[in-house]
Amino acid sequence: MSCLSLSRITAVGMLLASTSGCVGSLLKTEVPVQAMYVLAAAPATDTAATTSTVDLTISQATTTPGLDSERIAVVHSARRLDYYLDAQWGAPLPQVAQAMVVSSLQNQKWFRSVTSEQARVSTNYWLELEVRDFQAEYASEGATPAVRVTLVGSLIRIKDRKLIGVFPATVTVTPTENKLGAVIAAFESAAQQASVSLGRQTVTAIKAE
Repeated sequence: MSCLSLSRITAVGMLLASTSGCVGSLLKTEVPVQAMYVLAAAPATDTAATTSTVDLTISQATTTPGLDSERIAVVHSARRLDYYLDAQWGAPLPQVAQAMVVSSLQNQKWFRSVTSEQARVSTNYWLELEVRDFQAEYASEGATPAVRVTLVGSLIRIKDRKLIGVFPATVTVTPTENKLGAVIAAFESAAQQASVSLGRQTVTAIKAE
C-alpha cells in the first residue's frame, strides 16, 4: 500500500472518529415535545329524544383569522393573540370543531343521521359551520382565564339551496384553576354546550318548516 493511500485512510478514520460524537448529538434534541389534546363529544342530553327522518350534513368549519391552526389560542388584554406553549389540538381547529359537532349531534339522536361533508352522502339539510371564538381569554397576566367558544351554524335546505336560518351559540366557561389541564377541560365543556345549543336551534328551525 502506498504512503499516499495510507495517509488518506488515516485522515478518513480521524474524520469519522471526530464526527461520531456530533452524529450522536444530532439525534438528540432539547426541543420539548408538544402535548396533543382531544375533546370528547357531548353525551346524550335527552334520553327521550325521538329520531326524525331528517338527514343532516355538517360542513368542515371556517374560522376567524388566527384560529385556523392546531395551536391552542390565547387572547390577552388589548386583544393580543397568542398560543399556549408546548400544547396543541390533535388536528387543525376546523376539523376539531366539525368532529365535535358531528359526534355530539349523533349522540343526541335528534336526526336520522348526522354526517360530515367528507362522507358525501345524500342528506336533506346542510349546516355550514363557522368558529368565531375558540380561545382562552386572560383579563390580566396570571389570572384564571375565561374560555370562550362561539359556533355559528347556517342551515341550508338542500333541495332548493334555501337558507333556513343562522344560529349562533356562545358559551363561556371559567376553568377551576389557571393550569393547562383545567383550561382544556373548560374548552371541552364549552364546545360540548355550544354544539348541543346549535343542534337544538337546528331542530327547532327544521320543525318550523
